[in-house]
Amino acid sequence: MFDAFAGSLPLLQSFKIDTTLPLLDAFEVAPMLGDVTFACGTSATSIQLPWWQLKRCHACYLSALDCLYLVQRSANIVHCRLKCMADEEDIIFDLLETPMLRTHLCTLQLIVEERVDLANILDTHRIA
Repeated sequence: MFDAFAGSLPLLQSFKIDTTLPLLDAFEVAPMLGDVTFACGTSATSIQLPWWQLKRCHACYLSALDCLYLVQRSANIVHCRLKCMADEEDIIFDLLETPMLRTHLCTLQLIVEERVDLANILDTHRIA
């Protein structure tokens, strides 16, 4: 059903997504999109978005891997609120090809479970 409007969202500025679809790419071309909210349990890695243009993002109960994925791709993020849960198994994070500390970032709110290690978000050097 999303294919009907894929690529034809020139005025869309914000949306809230609550889906468990395996891959959603209908919002990949949305030149005004700047504000995205992920409902609890929605995976950021399964949604194609114009990540570089996002200014505001809110997400709850993302996996630690999804949190890192989201922050890494959102180079121009200004306000970010993430509630991250631990992954089911220990994951070696090898997503850091670019620094993750964002110069445009004004607000970062991280709510994490005890076992979640998101130190990489604020590290400006690649962790080997």
